[in-house]
Amino acid sequence: ARRQEDIQLRHPLVKRRHEVAFRLQQHCDTHADRRQRGDQDGYGHAQAPADHPSGQKLEPAEHEALLLAQINSRDFEARSPDEISAFLNAYAALGGERAVPLLDRLWRSKLFDSHPRPVRIAAVRALASIPSPLALSGLREAVKSGGAQLEREAERALQEALARQQGRPQ
Repeated sequence: ARRQEDIQLRHPLVKRRHEVAFRLQQHCDTHADRRQRGDQDGYGHAQAPADHPSGQKLEPAEHEALLLAQINSRDFEARSPDEISAFLNAYAALGGERAVPLLDRLWRSKLFDSHPRPVRIAAVRALASIPSPLALSGLREAVKSGGAQLEREAERALQEALARQQGRPQ
């Protein structure tokens, strides 16, 4: 199952890759929702939903490995903004607080190692979906980052995250 999904995620047609990434994001969001509600198996692990994008069941660690392989691939930054967002949101939903360091690194701008704007904005949005103080701290730093568009997106994401944390609708 992992091999089949890996091949689909590398498909030459952008539309197909985007479709698989979107289904994977939906699957990871469902898994994260179950984890937050406390739906667990007899071993204290969050139960994985049965409707996996490839029709097969994968462990959360396998999903995470697939997502990381795509995020760290050479062509990741050249993909469509929707595809980038789908991967980063799926990684945030599945990894939770473990995803914060990678997402934090992706939005930051360095002198010789800056990521394209769509990657940086998608990373900020994905950070907002993680309910943790570490993610909020990263968003607060992004608000002061110096790039006007990124600052606006970070401010919006921070407000959504704070509203979600306080139980208010966004």
